[in-house]
Amino acid sequence: FPKGSQHAVRASVEMHKELQLYNKERAAKKRLPIKIGVGMQSGKLMMGITGDVERLDAAIISDTVNSAARIEGLSKHYGTSILLTEECKAGLTDTAEFSFRYLGPVQVKGKQKAIELYECIDGDSSSLLSHKLGTLTKFDKAMQMYFNKEFAMAAVNFQQIYKKNTSDHTSKLFLNKAAHLITQEIEDNWKGVETMTAK
Repeated sequence: FPKGSQHAVRASVEMHKELQLYNKERAAKKRLPIKIGVGMQSGKLMMGITGDVERLDAAIISDTVNSAARIEGLSKHYGTSILLTEECKAGLTDTAEFSFRYLGPVQVKGKQKAIELYECIDGDSSSLLSHKLGTLTKFDKAMQMYFNKEFAMAAVNFQQIYKKNTSDHTSKLFLNKAAHLITQEIEDNWKGVETMTAK
Protein backbone atom coordinates (compact mmCIF):
# COMPACT_ATOMS: atom_id res chain seq x y z
CA PHE A 1 0.00 0.00 0.00
CA PRO A 2 1.96 3.02 -1.27
CA LYS A 3 -0.17 5.39 0.82
CA GLY A 4 0.58 3.56 4.04
CA SER A 5 -1.21 2.04 6.98
CA GLN A 6 -4.41 4.05 6.62
CA HIS A 7 -5.29 2.45 3.30
CA ALA A 8 -4.09 -0.98 4.44
CA VAL A 9 -6.38 -1.00 7.48
CA ARG A 10 -9.25 0.47 5.47
CA ALA A 11 -8.85 -2.24 2.83
CA SER A 12 -8.83 -4.92 5.53
CA VAL A 13 -12.06 -3.60 7.01
CA GLU A 14 -13.71 -3.46 3.58
CA MET A 15 -12.59 -7.03 2.86
CA HIS A 16 -14.39 -8.23 5.97
CA LYS A 17 -17.52 -6.24 5.16
CA GLU A 18 -17.68 -7.75 1.68
CA LEU A 19 -17.07 -11.21 3.12
CA GLN A 20 -19.99 -10.75 5.50
CA LEU A 21 -22.27 -10.00 2.54
CA TYR A 22 -20.94 -13.02 0.66
CA ASN A 23 -21.47 -15.25 3.69
CA LYS A 24 -25.12 -14.20 3.76
CA GLU A 25 -25.43 -15.56 0.22
CA ARG A 26 -23.70 -18.76 1.30
CA ALA A 27 -26.03 -19.10 4.29
CA ALA A 28 -29.03 -18.81 1.96
CA LYS A 29 -27.61 -21.79 0.06
CA LYS A 30 -26.98 -23.64 3.34
CA ARG A 31 -23.22 -23.37 2.96
CA LEU A 32 -20.74 -22.81 5.77
CA PRO A 33 -19.33 -19.28 6.20
CA ILE A 34 -15.81 -18.40 5.12
CA LYS A 35 -13.55 -16.80 7.72
CA ILE A 36 -10.36 -14.83 7.19
CA GLY A 37 -7.81 -13.16 9.41
CA VAL A 38 -5.59 -10.22 8.52
CA GLY A 39 -2.19 -9.45 10.01
CA MET A 40 -0.35 -6.19 9.33
CA GLN A 41 3.16 -4.91 9.89
CA SER A 42 4.91 -1.82 8.52
CA GLY A 43 8.46 -1.73 7.20
CA LYS A 44 10.77 -2.01 4.24
CA LEU A 45 10.85 -4.85 1.73
CA MET A 46 12.65 -5.97 -1.41
CA MET A 47 10.54 -7.02 -4.38
CA GLY A 48 11.83 -8.36 -7.66
CA ILE A 49 11.96 -11.16 -10.20
CA THR A 50 13.86 -14.35 -9.41
CA GLY A 51 14.70 -17.41 -11.50
CA ASP A 52 16.19 -17.90 -14.96
CA VAL A 53 15.07 -17.96 -18.58
CA GLU A 54 13.23 -21.23 -18.00
CA ARG A 55 11.13 -19.90 -15.14
CA LEU A 56 10.69 -16.43 -13.68
CA ASP A 57 8.77 -15.63 -10.55
CA ALA A 58 7.98 -12.53 -8.52
CA ALA A 59 9.39 -12.66 -5.00
CA ILE A 60 9.31 -10.51 -1.88
CA ILE A 61 12.17 -10.70 0.60
CA SER A 62 11.61 -8.94 3.89
CA ASP A 63 11.54 -9.47 7.63
CA THR A 64 8.45 -7.24 7.57
CA VAL A 65 6.59 -9.71 5.37
CA ASN A 66 7.60 -12.62 7.60
CA SER A 67 6.33 -10.75 10.66
CA ALA A 68 3.04 -9.93 8.93
CA ALA A 69 2.57 -13.61 8.11
CA ARG A 70 3.19 -14.57 11.74
CA ILE A 71 0.73 -11.93 12.93
CA GLU A 72 -1.91 -13.14 10.48
CA GLY A 73 -1.57 -16.58 12.03
CA LEU A 74 -2.14 -15.07 15.47
CA SER A 75 -5.62 -13.93 14.43
CA LYS A 76 -6.79 -17.49 15.09
CA HIS A 77 -5.12 -17.58 18.50
CA TYR A 78 -6.67 -14.29 19.60
CA GLY A 79 -9.98 -14.86 17.82
CA THR A 80 -9.76 -11.58 15.91
CA SER A 81 -10.49 -10.38 12.39
CA ILE A 82 -7.69 -7.84 12.04
CA LEU A 83 -4.40 -7.61 13.93
CA LEU A 84 -1.76 -4.95 13.50
CA THR A 85 1.47 -3.97 15.17
CA GLU A 86 2.23 -0.81 17.09
CA GLU A 87 4.43 0.33 14.17
CA CYS A 88 1.56 -0.12 11.75
CA LYS A 89 -0.86 1.73 14.03
CA ALA A 90 1.64 4.57 14.47
CA GLY A 91 1.66 5.01 10.69
CA LEU A 92 -2.05 5.83 10.55
CA THR A 93 -2.83 9.38 9.47
CA ASP A 94 -6.27 9.33 11.11
CA THR A 95 -6.61 6.91 14.02
CA ALA A 96 -10.14 8.18 14.71
CA GLU A 97 -11.35 6.37 11.57
CA PHE A 98 -10.96 3.02 13.34
CA SER A 99 -11.42 1.51 16.79
CA PHE A 100 -8.77 -0.62 18.48
CA ARG A 101 -8.22 -2.88 21.47
CA TYR A 102 -4.71 -3.28 22.86
CA LEU A 103 -3.73 -6.95 23.21
CA GLY A 104 -0.24 -6.59 24.64
CA PRO A 105 3.20 -7.84 23.61
CA VAL A 106 3.77 -11.10 21.77
CA GLN A 107 6.97 -12.83 20.76
CA VAL A 108 6.38 -14.71 17.53
CA LYS A 109 8.36 -17.77 16.50
CA GLY A 110 11.76 -16.90 15.08
CA LYS A 111 11.88 -13.39 16.57
CA GLN A 112 13.83 -12.20 19.59
CA LYS A 113 11.95 -8.95 20.18
CA ALA A 114 8.34 -8.81 21.33
CA ILE A 115 5.78 -7.05 19.12
CA GLU A 116 3.02 -4.87 20.55
CA LEU A 117 -0.32 -5.98 19.10
CA TYR A 118 -3.62 -4.22 18.52
CA GLU A 119 -6.96 -5.52 17.33
CA CYS A 120 -8.91 -3.42 14.84
CA ILE A 121 -12.55 -4.23 15.58
CA ASP A 122 -14.13 -2.43 12.62
CA GLY A 123 -14.09 -5.55 10.45
CA ASP A 124 -16.32 -7.50 12.84
CA SER A 125 -20.01 -8.18 12.30
CA SER A 126 -22.35 -5.36 13.30
CA SER A 127 -23.49 -7.13 16.48
CA LEU A 128 -19.96 -8.01 17.61
CA LEU A 129 -18.67 -4.55 16.72
CA SER A 130 -21.47 -2.97 18.76
CA HIS A 131 -20.57 -5.20 21.71
CA LYS A 132 -16.86 -4.38 21.52
CA LEU A 133 -17.50 -0.65 21.21
CA GLY A 134 -19.84 -0.78 24.19
CA THR A 135 -17.29 -2.60 26.34
CA LEU A 136 -14.15 -0.90 25.03
CA THR A 137 -13.47 1.09 28.20
CA LYS A 138 -14.05 -1.96 30.38
CA PHE A 139 -11.79 -4.09 28.18
CA ASP A 140 -8.98 -1.52 28.35
CA LYS A 141 -9.39 -1.38 32.13
CA ALA A 142 -9.24 -5.18 32.35
CA MET A 143 -6.07 -5.20 30.25
CA GLN A 144 -4.47 -2.64 32.57
CA MET A 145 -5.34 -4.84 35.55
CA TYR A 146 -3.91 -7.85 33.75
CA PHE A 147 -0.56 -6.19 33.08
CA ASN A 148 -0.51 -4.78 36.62
CA LYS A 149 -0.75 -8.40 37.85
CA GLU A 150 -4.23 -7.80 39.29
CA PHE A 151 -5.34 -11.09 37.77
CA ALA A 152 -8.42 -11.73 39.91
CA MET A 153 -9.98 -8.36 39.09
CA ALA A 154 -8.95 -8.68 35.45
CA ALA A 155 -10.65 -12.08 35.26
CA VAL A 156 -13.86 -10.65 36.74
CA ASN A 157 -13.95 -7.88 34.14
CA PHE A 158 -13.11 -10.18 31.22
CA GLN A 159 -15.83 -12.56 32.36
CA GLN A 160 -18.39 -9.76 32.47
CA ILE A 161 -17.43 -8.72 28.95
CA TYR A 162 -17.54 -12.27 27.62
CA LYS A 163 -20.95 -12.96 29.18
CA LYS A 164 -22.43 -10.06 27.22
CA ASN A 165 -21.38 -11.66 23.94
CA THR A 166 -19.85 -15.13 23.83
CA SER A 167 -18.54 -14.45 20.32
CA ASP A 168 -15.92 -12.19 21.88
CA HIS A 169 -13.22 -14.86 21.84
CA THR A 170 -10.45 -12.42 22.75
CA SER A 171 -12.09 -11.67 26.08
CA LYS A 172 -12.45 -15.39 26.74
CA LEU A 173 -8.76 -15.91 25.96
CA PHE A 174 -7.65 -13.28 28.46
CA LEU A 175 -10.22 -14.50 30.99
CA ASN A 176 -8.63 -17.95 30.87
CA LYS A 177 -5.11 -16.51 31.01
CA ALA A 178 -5.90 -14.29 33.99
CA ALA A 179 -7.67 -17.11 35.83
CA HIS A 180 -4.65 -19.37 35.29
CA LEU A 181 -2.16 -16.75 36.48
CA ILE A 182 -4.07 -16.24 39.75
CA THR A 183 -2.68 -19.55 40.97
CA GLN A 184 0.85 -19.03 39.63
CA GLU A 185 3.92 -17.50 41.24
CA ILE A 186 4.71 -14.49 39.06
CA GLU A 187 8.24 -13.17 38.72
CA ASP A 188 8.94 -9.51 39.47
CA ASN A 189 10.06 -8.85 35.88
CA TRP A 190 6.90 -10.37 34.34
CA LYS A 191 5.79 -8.25 31.38
CA GLY A 192 2.91 -10.35 30.10
CA VAL A 193 4.68 -11.27 26.87
CA GLU A 194 2.84 -14.00 24.97
CA THR A 195 5.46 -16.39 23.58
CA MET A 196 4.36 -18.32 20.51
CA THR A 197 6.13 -21.58 19.70
CA ALA A 198 4.30 -22.24 16.42
CA LYS A 199 4.06 -20.22 13.22
